Amino acid sequence: MSISGAGVEYESDILKAFNESNLIRIIINLKNMSEADNLISTFSEPELKLVRKSSMRIGAEITEKGFNKLINDTRVEAVYLDTIVYATENETAEGSEESIVSKVGGAKEKKIKSDWLILILIVIISIIVLAIIIKKKIIIRIGKFKNII
Repeated sequence: MSISGAGVEYESDILKAFNESNLIRIIINLKNMSEADNLISTFSEPELKLVRKSSMRIGAEITEKGFNKLINDTRVEAVYLDTIVYATENETAEGSEESIVSKVGGAKEKKIKSDWLILILIVIISIIVLAIIIKKKIIIRIGKFKNII
């Protein structure tokens, strides 16, 4: 993490990202979220484009000019690069695209298996409930039959 002259923390990878693209996605933490609309209004559309705003942070696409303006604004607490994070089976990520795809595919297979298990449990529970209902109807009919005799 780096710190701007205004005391804003930001990931140094953001500066590297501008070498690859003119517009990057970031997450902005403000000191006071009630200032969000005021902060956004100080930027032109090309400098900062709002992607999402929650009660805790702002997601945006920003140009390098907009970023330099942002990190010098005292209302900003921190700025992070908005990246996609992949879960891995071990603690160190394997960098190849193929390993990422295989891990995502493996996750899909596990999801499908768990979906089937849930479906099977629903069917079993439905059968048990139906059996209880039928049993109660039989008991009620037998009780009525005994009253007749």
